[in-house]
Amino acid sequence: MNKFDSNLVDRFFAHDYHDRGVMKWQGYYLSDHTSALNQESKNNNMRIKQITPAKMSRSDITAAINYAIIKSLPVTIYLNVRDIDFQFHRPLTGKILGYEDNNLYIGDEGFVELDQIRALIVSLPE
Repeated sequence: MNKFDSNLVDRFFAHDYHDRGVMKWQGYYLSDHTSALNQESKNNNMRIKQITPAKMSRSDITAAINYAIIKSLPVTIYLNVRDIDFQFHRPLTGKILGYEDNNLYIGDEGFVELDQIRALIVSLPE
């Protein structure tokens, strides 16, 4: 059986061992943390650069909806809804696949209430 030498252990920790503290753990979360910060920065830059068109009248929105449905063209919808930072939500894009009462059904985006639409831009064919 090996004997345990406490003096050797004390001398090792006093003179030879250097605890790096948090540095030894940074590699585990640094890449995730960095990518999260980059994504947040990208989102903030997109919000700053976001140009929101002027609010359209209800009749102009209705005319644009009718034109997009008749011509089967995709639309970009800017909502009149802001987030907690008072920034407008990202625009929704897609084809108008249907409507029900006061809601439009936009492709993968789902239903959008007509009252929430700030502007609706019809994408013209190329």
